[in-house]
Amino acid sequence: MVCKVCGNDLLSIFQLKSKLCDDCKKDKKTNSLVDETEKNQNSNEKNFPNEGNKIMKQKTDYPVMQALAKYFNFIAITNAIFGVLFAVFSLINGDIVFFFAGLILGVILWAISKFFSELMKIIADIADNVKAIRHSLEK
Repeated sequence: MVCKVCGNDLLSIFQLKSKLCDDCKKDKKTNSLVDETEKNQNSNEKNFPNEGNKIMKQKTDYPVMQALAKYFNFIAITNAIFGVLFAVFSLINGDIVFFFAGLILGVILWAISKFFSELMKIIADIADNVKAIRHSLEK
């Protein structure tokens, strides 16, 4: 694991527990950025590089897009499973044409659903990046 502030490797069990290296723990009293990261440790956040080696944390504001991405990923997996099941049952019945049609249809539907899943993730990530750029330009 790495330190969540500076990115250095964590070497001891105590460092792994606090997720901070020794240098960042020493600077903790004077560094308000570390205090903010500890307060928001369990929230859904993205890291954005800031001046120097410090990392600015920004909460992602698009949980619905993330949920839709997971939904489309689930649909992609079920489409692939149903395509294979259709192909197997077609093979058992001796229909070779439907066997290949089931495999091809399962792959096509999986690819379409996976495309939408990744598209939702990319849109949320782009929106977060645009928000971070606007925030950095305002300062």
